[in-house]
Amino acid sequence: GNVGIGTTSPVSALTIGGTTTTLSDTIITLASDGGSLYKQGIKMIHHGGAPNGGTDATQYGWYMFGSDVTDKLHIGSYNGSSTETDHLVITRGDGNVGIGTTVPSQLLHPFNNSTHWNVYANIRLSTDNNNGNNYYGEIGYFRGTNSSSDEGLVFSGRDASRKDMVILSSNGNVGIGTANPRSRLDVIHTTSNIVGDYQDTSA
Repeated sequence: GNVGIGTTSPVSALTIGGTTTTLSDTIITLASDGGSLYKQGIKMIHHGGAPNGGTDATQYGWYMFGSDVTDKLHIGSYNGSSTETDHLVITRGDGNVGIGTTVPSQLLHPFNNSTHWNVYANIRLSTDNNNGNNYYGEIGYFRGTNSSSDEGLVFSGRDASRKDMVILSSNGNVGIGTANPRSRLDVIHTTSNIVGDYQDTSA
């Protein structure tokens, strides 16, 4: 039951064109004319959902669509309901990308929607996937332990929760080895009296 457009040998439910026979762009256009009312996109349902006896209220899967309502591209998932949970949003006007937010305010805006204290919004930088992703560092924003007194930007050679270096939001103080810097730069080493090593290697 495979359908081919531009090919006589479709390899999936719908195959458009072929790598040896199509010598032009292959583009699918999804269009509607409804002012600010409609969406244009695709749904990928792998469990529940219609057809085959299910309904939108039971669907699990993914979607990608452009919305006339929001003027944004939305990529997200369905998790046993018709509710759309956005994971990535791109604003058409300024190109801002939101991860976890539908209103990105910067070119890249990761967002943790938790309202609790002691939570992070982190970016992980890593290499060597063959070793269980064990080689990484994180940059993150920490909301604060139980108030905004230790809220700020954190850097770490491993999990951001280790807080190797912090910059407090309240006053800009920088802490290395401490999450509560008391001055513009506060360096603490808990296992040695040496907190800094300065060498001149030019000689």
